[in-house]
Amino acid sequence: ADENTIVVYPQGYKNNWNDSRKDAPFPAKKLNIDDILFTEKIISYFGKNYHIDSKRIFAVGFSNGGQMVMKLANHKPDLFKGFAVIAANFPTADNCDSKITQSPVSMLLMNGMKDPINPYNGGEVKLDGQSFGAVLSTENNVIRYLTAGNFDTSTFATKDFKDKAGRVTAIQQDYYSTSTGKKVSSVKILDGGHTIPNLNFRI
Repeated sequence: ADENTIVVYPQGYKNNWNDSRKDAPFPAKKLNIDDILFTEKIISYFGKNYHIDSKRIFAVGFSNGGQMVMKLANHKPDLFKGFAVIAANFPTADNCDSKITQSPVSMLLMNGMKDPINPYNGGEVKLDGQSFGAVLSTENNVIRYLTAGNFDTSTFATKDFKDKAGRVTAIQQDYYSTSTGKKVSSVKILDGGHTIPNLNFRI
């Protein structure tokens, strides 16, 4: 991290988060742990003890953590400057346990197109024989945030990432709203699985 940056790794109840998926079988979901309040308390603690810049707080999450980040973006959009979600898609309407808000946010969505757990094209999420219900496709997830952010006057940019052999391995698409100042970026990893993108690990 850059100088003067605080990075916090909170731990969910029994290593899981009470995200927005109604059918998630996690203990945190079954006990309805208030992870939104937990997050607010963490921010409050660091605000009191470390004098953080309350206008420059970001939420980043992978998998179930990514689902939790999307829940925070849905319920507390003004608490963070931006959000980053890796290997997760927002639940479908019938699998969502909370009211969907349409507040504009800056969001990074990073998903592998060969993810065996969080389907890039949407559908049922399965892990260890358990179902977590259905999620939107990554493309529809992007559209959801673009619609909320009023990107009708947005600028659009795309960038290809290549390996040493010149093969495209990932594609980034950026959308910027001139009316709200929000940015939505989608990074699709062509051969990516259910992992934080890196050169040495696949699943």
